[in-house]
Formats: sequence, C-alpha cells, structure tokens
Amino acid sequence: MQTSSQISVRRLNWAGVEIVRDQQRIVIDPMENAEPFEHLLGKPRHSLEPIPDFTGTTVTLITHLHRDHCDRRLLKRLDDRGGRLITHRSIAPELSSIGLTVEPADLRNTKIRGIAEALGRQHRDSAQAREMLGLSQRAR
Repeated sequence: MQTSSQISVRRLNWAGVEIVRDQQRIVIDPMENAEPFEHLLGKPRHSLEPIPDFTGTTVTLITHLHRDHCDRRLLKRLDDRGGRLITHRSIAPELSSIGLTVEPADLRNTKIRGIAEALGRQHRDSAQAREMLGLSQRAR
C-alpha cells in the first residue's frame, strides 16, 4: 500500500519560500542575513530566522537580479552541503565568481527537471502542481 506524504510550504524571511516533501526541499530566494542591505533598507524590525540545515536534497532558486534575494553566505552554506543553485543567466557569472556552483537559466522559460518526482507522483497529476512546476499535460 502506497502512503501519501505531505507537501509543506512555508514563507521564509524577506520574499523567500520553502517547499518540502520527504527528502526533497526547494528554497526560493532564501535570506538569513540582512546586514549587507541595512544601509539601504534599514535594520529589520525582527531578526531574520535562520534557514535550517536539511538532511535531504535542496534545490535553491534565485528568481531575479535584486541582490536582497542573494544571501551569499547562505548560498555558500547550501552549496557546500551539495545543493543545486539555479539562477538567472545574467547573475550566474557573479555567483560563480565567489565559488558557487550555479546552473544558469532563463527563468521565464525554465522547467526544473526532477522536481515533480521530488514533490511526488500523486501531486504531479493535479492541475495546481503542474502549473506550479511548469509541467505540461504530457509530463505525467
């Protein structure tokens, strides 16, 4: 008998989102450290919560060019733990130059392979999951 596991979606600091299912995690624009931006944005009203280490696979997606979505110290920690980092082609060289392993992409058209399996076969069949993951009807 197949057991159904849950998808957990959690808002992270700033504009970040975390999606977890079993041993797979996707973090989108994660942020732990606001110090580099305090001179522009002011000190945060609340301290930023740390992004916990994860025993499974982590895929990190940086969505756009604003550097307040690129916590370099956190990205380095996630990269050191073997996670994947996917980002817009235009900022990939900058992140590579600080030693990160980057998968450059045109984020307007990117479909992240393997994510459907990470979130589970039963969810892949729902219209909402297909839309969220950029899957076509034939991807089942």
